Amino acid sequence: MSGVLVIALVIGMLAGCSSTTGAAPGGPSWTPPTLVPGSVGIALYGISCPSTTWCAAASVDGTVVIDKGGTWSAPVPVPVGGSLDAISCATTTFCVAIGGGGHASVYRGAGWSASQTIGPEGTYEVSCPTTTFCAAVGVGGLPTSGSTLVTFDGSSWTNVGLLGRGKLHNRLLDVSCSSPLFCVAVGDFGQTYVLRDGTWSVTGGPPGLWAVSCPSSSFCMGLTPSATATFRSGRWSATSAVTGLETDLPRSVSCPTTSSCTVLGLGGEAASWSAGTGWSSPTLVFPGGAVATADVSCSTPGRCVAVNAKGETSRSEAHATR
Repeated sequence: MSGVLVIALVIGMLAGCSSTTGAAPGGPSWTPPTLVPGSVGIALYGISCPSTTWCAAASVDGTVVIDKGGTWSAPVPVPVGGSLDAISCATTTFCVAIGGGGHASVYRGAGWSASQTIGPEGTYEVSCPTTTFCAAVGVGGLPTSGSTLVTFDGSSWTNVGLLGRGKLHNRLLDVSCSSPLFCVAVGDFGQTYVLRDGTWSVTGGPPGLWAVSCPSSSFCMGLTPSATATFRSGRWSATSAVTGLETDLPRSVSCPTTSSCTVLGLGGEAASWSAGTGWSSPTLVFPGGAVATADVSCSTPGRCVAVNAKGETSRSEAHATR
């Protein structure tokens, strides 16, 4: 998804990553990748699709592009004073974008607000299930850096703090909220922060988690650089590799429902999961080798939009028959 931290994590890991071309039996059909107009060669760090006909993508040059029915807008500057790490849109008229300098800006349909400082410089991720609630995490670029965990009530940001944990256990790399009453934030040292009914708590989890998607309070899917795990009833399952995606470095996951998820790897491959039938074979969405960032957002099962560090985008329209 995001800049400095992800690049640091994957550099040296990308050599030898391989991809398999061709259609994936049982998986969604992806369109050929295209460059987003106005963002040629500019890395797209995050995407959020609150509907099947509307998405917003954040870029390294501090702009946002909006896709309406398959047509991308010109890039619009967001006043955060630098690159944008992440974006989350609860509706087509409400989004929050966060920059690496620790500044956030809000979109309410008519433009972007002045920025608010939410934390120190770092790499951020954000999740906004409604227009009056978001949660965001941020982490510095060094392995010993602590994390930021903050929430937004529609007007102001509140620092949650990290419940007294040490820095090595506070590298929170992603967060996902199904509602203002439930969020899960994951990190690379096996600590998971869970919000339930207004109270945050800490529980253990698989080490190396760097992405998570929670469509409800009863189900989340998390990613490590080589496997997936699910979170149910307050506990994580054992990690399990996605066949064919083990060397692609799974980086982004989007679950529009508790029975459907899509995973996108840094090597450009995507795989879909359905409850009861499992994983599809991976499909090569972005040819050309591994990149430092990639993100996917699914508005409904089988309808997803993906972006990557080359400024490319691709969409899946429907699942093929298994």
